[in-house]
Amino acid sequence: QLGVNSANSSGNGFFFDDEKMFGVMAHEISAYDLMLSSLGFFTGTKAASLLLPILLGVSSFIIFSVLLRYFGMMQEKRAIVLSILALTPAFIYTFSASSKESAAIFLMLLAVYFALKHSVAHKIMGLALFIIASTFGLFQAMLITLILFLYFIHDMKRNSASLWAAMIVLLFAVFYAPENTYYSEGIIKGT
Repeated sequence: QLGVNSANSSGNGFFFDDEKMFGVMAHEISAYDLMLSSLGFFTGTKAASLLLPILLGVSSFIIFSVLLRYFGMMQEKRAIVLSILALTPAFIYTFSASSKESAAIFLMLLAVYFALKHSVAHKIMGLALFIIASTFGLFQAMLITLILFLYFIHDMKRNSASLWAAMIVLLFAVFYAPENTYYSEGIIKGT
């Protein structure tokens, strides 16, 4: 069953009951789960859980490359930075295992890309993506707030909107208060 999460102290979120378990509380459904189920609709769940992190990794790699070029990094230096990034254990693990962190990183990079564009529509899209990424956890929300605040400090006169965006993301994170600790001990039923 799907419904409002009664186990969440803030009263937010959705849950489902796992019929294969006894004594398990509600499971939190994140945006990553929605991405996974959307892809799984076309490829099947197992293929989606293998394919989605790789797609997010390749997309994140491309967006990061575009951002480095936007900030004026020369092609040779970009190639070195991207090669080092691709070989780090953190990058390899994050984008080879099915986890919400891969989606959070992708959404944050995409949000930065849109936020750096000049049109208002792109900036609103960037803010929406920052808000979605902040629902992945308090760490992600704090990181996004820090990114927006540092962008504001970089040029206070021109970037006042980023301060407002940082406050919106922070307020959203505080009121949403995403917690992923709704799993209690349970006994797996027979198959």
